[in-house]
Amino acid sequence: MAGLLRSLRGVTVDDTDFHALSGLRKPAHRVRIRLLCPVLRERVGGLCDIEAPIAELATLPIEPKAVVIVENLETGMALPDVPGTVAIMRLGNAVSALHVLRWLRGPQIVYWGDIDTHGFAILDRARRVMPQLRSVLMDEATLVSHRPLWVEESSLCPNVPFDELTAEERRVYDNLRAGSWGQRVRLEQERLYWATSIETLVHALEGRTNVEEGVGLSVSPNGLCRAVQSTDG
Repeated sequence: MAGLLRSLRGVTVDDTDFHALSGLRKPAHRVRIRLLCPVLRERVGGLCDIEAPIAELATLPIEPKAVVIVENLETGMALPDVPGTVAIMRLGNAVSALHVLRWLRGPQIVYWGDIDTHGFAILDRARRVMPQLRSVLMDEATLVSHRPLWVEESSLCPNVPFDELTAEERRVYDNLRAGSWGQRVRLEQERLYWATSIETLVHALEGRTNVEEGVGLSVSPNGLCRAVQSTDG
């Protein structure tokens, strides 16, 4: 279509942007969030589930204490209320667009994604624009304790330097690429044991767990989950 428009308009530059060539306005990137706190909801007329252009979300009169970014929409929709917390859902590689949200500059930010090579690529991209971001439930303990729930990642992320990953995160990523636990191993976040995953997440958001060291889940011999912390060095 862009090639046809270039021919019709006599444009010689190699511009492949359809909207620029046609004079149409490009649709704004939309982001979906949930306000997990009644106090925050009161500030926006009682709304909880909001999807809007990101520039408009930046103007919301909210000052959250914590933010959780989740990759799966269903996971985000199922999150319970957490005081002072906002959930941001289903961004994928567009996560770097969040830098325009002024209310992200102060709160603690937690990222919870799939444990696969693309999940760590998104985590690295997110931390480039949100240096204070910490991951949760993306460590080795969480992965190996959910072995029966693994699926296969369709393709591996290209092996490029991810300078924003912690040593623990990089170790898990490298082992996934190397096939240390099997070929193209993937643990989707929605497959985790829900009750204990939410407990671990809420503890991280409330600052009761040191997320920087890596927070995950392990399964005891009786099948019960417990939160664990991984250590570097």
